[in-house]
Amino acid sequence: MTRQRREALADVTLRYNAPMIEDEPYGMLPFNAPATFAELAPDLTYHVTGLSKTLGAGLRVGYLKAPTSR
Repeated sequence: MTRQRREALADVTLRYNAPMIEDEPYGMLPFNAPATFAELAPDLTYHVTGLSKTLGAGLRVGYLKAPTSR
């Protein structure tokens, strides 16, 4: 997804104060990855990722970065 499209979606999220869930299983692979929604709308984005897709299929570890203590 282009940066312009990501910014437009983040703008809608911010305008309507709607939470966003971003699943990024391959986030650790690209060297020059586009900005994540967690960077564009940090107060409303739940960023979900894991290690099985990037480090090894047997490694079943995932994590969630929440915008607040919700």
